[in-house]
Amino acid sequence: MLNKKTLMAGASAVAILAAQSMMSGEAQALGGDPSSPWNGFYLGAHVGAGQANWAGSYDATANNSAIFLEDLQDTGVLAGIQVGYNAMYGHYLFGIEGDFSWMDLHSVAQSESSTELATSQVDALYSIRGRLGVAPDADQRALLYVTAGVAWADADGTLYTSGRASSTTNPSFSFDDVGGVVGGGVEWAASQSLRVRAEGLYYWFDDKKDLFAACPNNTNGCSSANPGEFFEFEDVYVFRLGASYYFNAPPPPVHHKPMK
Repeated sequence: MLNKKTLMAGASAVAILAAQSMMSGEAQALGGDPSSPWNGFYLGAHVGAGQANWAGSYDATANNSAIFLEDLQDTGVLAGIQVGYNAMYGHYLFGIEGDFSWMDLHSVAQSESSTELATSQVDALYSIRGRLGVAPDADQRALLYVTAGVAWADADGTLYTSGRASSTTNPSFSFDDVGGVVGGGVEWAASQSLRVRAEGLYYWFDDKKDLFAACPNNTNGCSSANPGEFFEFEDVYVFRLGASYYFNAPPPPVHHKPMK
């Protein structure tokens, strides 16, 4: 399982290699049209907002005071970085991108008839995606693209049987299975090296914890769950605005002085 440190180290390594390749003139050898504004390595940042959805139920005392975990709908903001490479052939783009988003998504679900409650939060999303795009105009200033790949999340859920102020040990569950991501967006060449974008992404995980197995006989800090009760991290929707710096700006023209 990849963790945050591994992915951040990988993203940093890609960025360093991109800069080294650009400086040594090796980027063109990777393919594509070097005269296109979209060809080559890029590094950028993004901001946005998102919503995470959960599912499941839990009744610690089996007295019909269940917490319905689908009431957990984390909403909040995000910010992150992206790094990637594009190869442009004619008007068609083939690319790969890795990204990391810090997130502040959280929510609370309360039982209507008891002090039982649940909290959830998503702290980060990671993905490695392929990109397929088209620049329909003759000057290739605008790019339309779709994207898909694999994703990871840093998400947690906690169950409380006596309220959040209770000193009782409360069970927490980490949701970090590999998932998938699809999306699309539009990107614009704002200048020779600066590109701006707007995109939407859908992540799905379906990471499910069987609470009946996780809480047997009042262990693990939680009261016994009933058969069929579970805690599931389902999916995340995000909308992002971003900007990237492309390392493909052509060198300035060389002016030769006329020979006397």
